[in-house]
Amino acid sequence: MTGKREGLTFDPELLYVAAMFHDFGLTKGYGESHRRFEVDGANAAREFLRGHGVSESR
Repeated sequence: MTGKREGLTFDPELLYVAAMFHDFGLTKGYGESHRRFEVDGANAAREFLRGHGVSESR
Protein backbone atom coordinates (compact mmCIF):
# COMPACT_ATOMS: atom_id res chain seq x y z
CA MET A 1 0.00 0.00 0.00
CA THR A 2 2.89 2.33 0.74
CA GLY A 3 4.38 1.59 -2.68
CA LYS A 4 1.10 2.37 -4.40
CA ARG A 5 0.75 5.59 -2.44
CA GLU A 6 4.27 6.60 -3.50
CA GLY A 7 3.58 5.72 -7.13
CA LEU A 8 5.93 2.71 -7.28
CA THR A 9 5.32 0.06 -9.89
CA PHE A 10 5.56 -3.60 -8.95
CA ASP A 11 4.71 -7.07 -10.11
CA PRO A 12 1.88 -8.24 -7.82
CA GLU A 13 2.77 -11.91 -8.36
CA LEU A 14 6.40 -11.38 -7.30
CA LEU A 15 5.29 -9.27 -4.35
CA TYR A 16 3.09 -12.18 -3.23
CA VAL A 17 6.00 -14.63 -3.49
CA ALA A 18 8.25 -12.25 -1.56
CA ALA A 19 5.64 -12.00 1.20
CA MET A 20 5.26 -15.80 1.33
CA PHE A 21 8.99 -16.37 1.72
CA HIS A 22 9.80 -13.43 4.00
CA ASP A 23 9.94 -15.50 7.20
CA PHE A 24 10.89 -18.78 5.55
CA GLY A 25 14.37 -18.53 7.05
CA LEU A 26 12.78 -18.98 10.49
CA THR A 27 11.58 -22.48 9.68
CA LYS A 28 13.16 -25.63 11.09
CA GLY A 29 15.05 -26.37 7.86
CA TYR A 30 17.18 -23.27 8.41
CA GLY A 31 17.80 -23.73 12.13
CA GLU A 32 21.54 -24.33 11.63
CA SER A 33 22.06 -21.41 9.25
CA HIS A 34 24.45 -18.65 10.27
CA ARG A 35 22.80 -16.11 7.98
CA ARG A 36 20.02 -13.72 8.93
CA PHE A 37 16.60 -15.27 8.44
CA GLU A 38 15.72 -12.63 5.84
CA VAL A 39 18.67 -13.72 3.70
CA ASP A 40 17.72 -17.39 3.97
CA GLY A 41 14.15 -16.50 3.01
CA ALA A 42 15.32 -14.45 0.03
CA ASN A 43 17.57 -17.27 -1.14
CA ALA A 44 14.71 -19.76 -0.82
CA ALA A 45 12.44 -17.45 -2.81
CA ARG A 46 15.06 -17.09 -5.55
CA GLU A 47 15.46 -20.86 -5.83
CA PHE A 48 11.68 -21.32 -5.91
CA LEU A 49 11.31 -18.78 -8.70
CA ARG A 50 14.20 -20.22 -10.69
CA GLY A 51 12.65 -23.65 -10.34
CA HIS A 52 9.47 -22.27 -11.86
CA GLY A 53 11.21 -20.65 -14.82
CA VAL A 54 11.11 -17.04 -13.65
CA SER A 55 13.98 -15.05 -15.13
CA GLU A 56 16.56 -13.34 -12.93
CA SER A 57 15.69 -9.94 -14.43
CA ARG A 58 12.04 -10.29 -13.47
